[in-house]
Amino acid sequence: MAMSKKCYFRYESYYLHALSLFALEYNDRRSRSSIHCVIFAIMPQEIECVPSPRTPADVVIKIDCSTITLQDCMIRRGHWYVMQNLPFIPGSDIVGTILSMGIDATKNSTFQIGDKVASIVRSGGNAKYITVPYQSIIRVPSEVDDNTALSMLSTYVPARESLDLARKFNTPLTGASVLIIGGNGPSGLAMIELALLEAANVYTTADERHHAYLTSLGVQCFPIDPEKWLPSLEGKMDVVLDSVCIDMYESSRRALNSTGTLVCTGMSAVYTMGHISVFGLHDVRDYKASYCKMKAKFFMYNGVYYDKMERYSSATVEFAVSAN
Repeated sequence: MAMSKKCYFRYESYYLHALSLFALEYNDRRSRSSIHCVIFAIMPQEIECVPSPRTPADVVIKIDCSTITLQDCMIRRGHWYVMQNLPFIPGSDIVGTILSMGIDATKNSTFQIGDKVASIVRSGGNAKYITVPYQSIIRVPSEVDDNTALSMLSTYVPARESLDLARKFNTPLTGASVLIIGGNGPSGLAMIELALLEAANVYTTADERHHAYLTSLGVQCFPIDPEKWLPSLEGKMDVVLDSVCIDMYESSRRALNSTGTLVCTGMSAVYTMGHISVFGLHDVRDYKASYCKMKAKFFMYNGVYYDKMERYSSATVEFAVSAN
């Protein structure tokens, strides 16, 4: 990592810090003595390093808030169909403040040191600082608080883009029948909210403990198990958005009508339903996840696969317009 002259290290050895001192007095008939005990705690000192831009196009961001996702957790456990190189720092959605800029970033952009910005990165969001190209950041209005900006970036913009993939000729979803698999999660709730704003007829699957709340929003709820909802919805949906992949998107595909569209946005069930063993292999969840993604992208004529990182990399401006 390149360091600027402002980069500094603050380090002190582990030291013993006395927390308290107390005396225990022991008395007996023959002697009087005092036993003094000192309790020590080992207090590590902070090691801090402020990076500088690695290339002329880079900006250094001091991260103010970031996300932790299922993907981050599974990568740390060694299970994800696209693994990251070690050392791995979790976090993919970030909001922060520009700390320094390379020459090209200063010359070719309107960003300035001190601007509040957001970005989506493959890893490193949970660090204190991150270095990214200026082309991959978007401006956050100063009046928007960090948590709201992060929620827009990580949840609402992907939800809107997923709905956009299902539109016919870029028309609203007014009157359309929309099924959202896993409506109790953050992305599911965002999809429900946005679909209702377009006056769609919204259906969702969720654990039954969430049904009362989801019903209050104006949606019709069904249990998670496809065998309990597919007989009622098969062949009737204009749009299905599936972030769960409970059966490799098969029940979601069957819920579509002849002109419907399935948008596959994730596969949480592949990893949360436990180990999958085939032919004595210990765990094949990563292989199953890769197959599900390939199936959604290439072998389903009425389906599309949405990947937030891929979308952001190819259409950063689209995120900026949506978020603002």
